[in-house]
Amino acid sequence: MTTVALILLARALHILGGVTWAGSMFLLTWVVFPIGAQHAADGASRWVAMIGRKAGPVSGISALLTVLSGIYLMMVLHPEDRSASGMVLQAEEAAICQSYGFQTLYKPFLAQDVRNTLQALLIHGSAERAKSAGQN
Repeated sequence: MTTVALILLARALHILGGVTWAGSMFLLTWVVFPIGAQHAADGASRWVAMIGRKAGPVSGISALLTVLSGIYLMMVLHPEDRSASGMVLQAEEAAICQSYGFQTLYKPFLAQDVRNTLQALLIHGSAERAKSAGQN
C-alpha cells in the first residue's frame, strides 16, 4: 500500500471514528440518559443499561481509532512541525493519549461511579415524577 493510500485510509478512519465517537456521546448524554431519568419509574433503568452496554464498546473503539489514526497522521504529515499549530496538535494528541490511558487504568472505578451516578439520576427522576404526579 502506498503512503498516499495509507494517509487517505488514516484520514477516513480519523473522521469516521471522530464522528461516531462524538455522535454516540451526544446521543447518550442528551437523549438516552434524560429519557431514562424521566421514565425511571417505568423500568427505564434496564433499558438504559442495555443501550449503555451496546454503545460503550462502539464509543471506545471509535475513540481508539480516532486517536491512533490522528497520531499516525501527525507523525507522517508533520514529523518536524515546530509551528504554533503543529505544537497545538501535538499537545492535543498527548492529552488525548493521557486521557485514554487514565480511562483504561481506572475503568473499574469509573464504571462504578458511572453506575452510581446513573442510578442516582434514575432515582431522582422517578422521585420528581412521583412528586409531580402527587401535585396534580
